[in-house]
Amino acid sequence: MLAVLSSCSSAENGAEAVTKAMRDTVSANYRTDITAHFPSREVSFILDYTYNRDGDDRACVVSPDEIAGMCFTITGERSTINFDGANLEMGRLNEDNLSPLSTVPVLMKHWTGGNISEQSATKIFDRDAYLIISRNSGESSAVEVRSWFSKDDLLPLYAEIFSDGERVIQCKFERAEHKLQ
Repeated sequence: MLAVLSSCSSAENGAEAVTKAMRDTVSANYRTDITAHFPSREVSFILDYTYNRDGDDRACVVSPDEIAGMCFTITGERSTINFDGANLEMGRLNEDNLSPLSTVPVLMKHWTGGNISEQSATKIFDRDAYLIISRNSGESSAVEVRSWFSKDDLLPLYAEIFSDGERVIQCKFERAEHKLQ
């Protein structure tokens, strides 16, 4: 019984530590392998994402080759695609309009929000981790984010985004680096 209570306490402390670390992050670099699940197909790509708490975020597609080099910036909740010298306004990024390219901004919003619904200590990819689940109800759907963070350095390892109970996006972090304040 004591081990179970200790595990719950450890997970709560871990979730608080993760939220604090994410809020204290001044900048971060991620390489993510993102898979989006659509009703009749799946789309996968690798994205390099730079988070900047006090400025614009920037992302560039690494693969597939057909769209490699496509970059976009995010200012607040607005984003712009930059490709071959053209700048295209993408509009607002929010949980009601999930897209593969909005994955990391949506995750960052959940991670820094501290709105934790569930938490537990677990393992993923043979690493000790904290699983943190947050839920939001948007204008048109209920969104749930499940994120696994390394117990060692509190960096993200893997995340899944669910819309109305169905997994629509999964994201494996191939590399993650944070600069804290």
